[in-house]
Amino acid sequence: MKINKFYFLPVILIILIFKVSFVFAQDSKLPRILQHPDSVQIEAIEILNSESRETNLSVTPDGKYLFFMSSRGGESWSVSAGLYKNKPRFDGDIYFSKKDSTGKWTAAQNLKAINSSSGEDEPFVTQDGQQVVFQSWRRNWVAEGGPYYQAKAKGDSWTNMKGLGQGINIFFRREFSKYGGYATDGMSVSSDMNTFIIASGANYNGDMDLYWSKKDSTGKWSVCTEMPISTPKNERSIFLAADNKTVYFASDGYGGFGGLDIFKALLDENGNAIEIFNIGAPFNTDKDDYGFVLTASGEAAYFVREGNIFYADLINALPEIKPSPVLLLEGNIVGCDGNPIDAKVSLYDENDKEISVSFTNARNKGEYVLLISNPPKTKKSYKQIIETEKGFEQEPFFETKKIEIPTIKKYTKLELGKIQINDCKEEISKTTDLENIYFEFDSDKLNQSSIQLLENFIKIFNQDSNKKIILTGHTDSKGSDSYNKILSQKRLLSVQNFLESKGIDKSKIKITPKGEQNPAQTNATENGRSKNRRVEIRIE
Repeated sequence: MKINKFYFLPVILIILIFKVSFVFAQDSKLPRILQHPDSVQIEAIEILNSESRETNLSVTPDGKYLFFMSSRGGESWSVSAGLYKNKPRFDGDIYFSKKDSTGKWTAAQNLKAINSSSGEDEPFVTQDGQQVVFQSWRRNWVAEGGPYYQAKAKGDSWTNMKGLGQGINIFFRREFSKYGGYATDGMSVSSDMNTFIIASGANYNGDMDLYWSKKDSTGKWSVCTEMPISTPKNERSIFLAADNKTVYFASDGYGGFGGLDIFKALLDENGNAIEIFNIGAPFNTDKDDYGFVLTASGEAAYFVREGNIFYADLINALPEIKPSPVLLLEGNIVGCDGNPIDAKVSLYDENDKEISVSFTNARNKGEYVLLISNPPKTKKSYKQIIETEKGFEQEPFFETKKIEIPTIKKYTKLELGKIQINDCKEEISKTTDLENIYFEFDSDKLNQSSIQLLENFIKIFNQDSNKKIILTGHTDSKGSDSYNKILSQKRLLSVQNFLESKGIDKSKIKITPKGEQNPAQTNATENGRSKNRRVEIRIE
């Protein structure tokens, strides 16, 4: 059949126009590429890089600690894993560096208490640098709740190593069984330790997707599910920022410069992208760029290019590259002798919900860091509870401090200063502590058990009636501060009135209402709260 060329030409033009329009429509859906000023510079961190491959970074929100995986080997357990850039490559180990007093990174240290011949990788470090989550395909990972584990710093070592287990372990057992093996390349955890995200797939050299798990109301991890921001192509190197809603990841499924590009996405609670950006040059090139992490201030970023760690000063970068503002609270815990001690510091909101936890020890000079990922839009009060593992005479020690948080519109770091725990023997040896009087919830009534204790106490006191009776009233954290102060006063009066009815002179009794300010146990559980509804009795 003869084709009329004058008829054929318009048809070709229509087809071309349609194709161009289709491509333009597709391209118009691609993320916007951020255009940063030329003043944004990057530089390799030579003190951390080696001839081998570094990857999978994790930085603390305050920018003091940087954790990463390196295949440099050199340890007794190191196993050869072929070549990288024509240099010997070994199974992965986790390394970390801490900034010195001048703000410079120190030489990388091998996390020897954790690393093994199993090839540890993908570290995530908590905001205080005292807990680390990591991957390890240990021989018994299925039974141990792996392949992701958590460990806590103890002095110069790491202890309490245990698998995250639950839905995370179920997911990996299922996928490993389905494919006869499984691979990952990047993991991150939210600052409140309630969200877990990984990049994973059937084959390390194939395409991967992003999956996540969340803790339910009982604190158990759900089975990992694919995130909506995954594409049919390749996603790697996930990082969840300190605000718990901004992620940075590498992908070749959203267009860009070529190879893997780094993207930023703001997520809703279901993992859908509210907005997504290609973070642009100089971070993205035609090579594979990945492993992007940044501090809570959004002013310092770190990423990986061709197996090396790079630093970028983001002060002059476009604001869109940064996550939402967060609030850091920093302080120090020391004992009565002025030396750092092991302690747990928890932060609770007005509804008694625990929103941040930090641990201290002598290695980090008693420093703690608490993080509020969603700072208040109006002035709010928070409760800071300090709990030592062992106080005077090996008993746990608790102290509560009320913290007023101002309205926060940008990244803020508040210095809370040094807190000294008064748990030394010489400070309380002049007093005799007796058994506490406990109360039911929201009650100031003495029960029969309390009456019996008070009658026994009177017999002891009458043996030396020249001393004073010190009564201190307490409540749990349910209710307002003012209400609990009044309730603790009522409980004191119940005890005082009983003692006076038994012949003890009022001048011998001193009462101090504390309300909820000095819990003996945590207020996070009913058992703990029941121990806080009390009147303490001392003879002095």
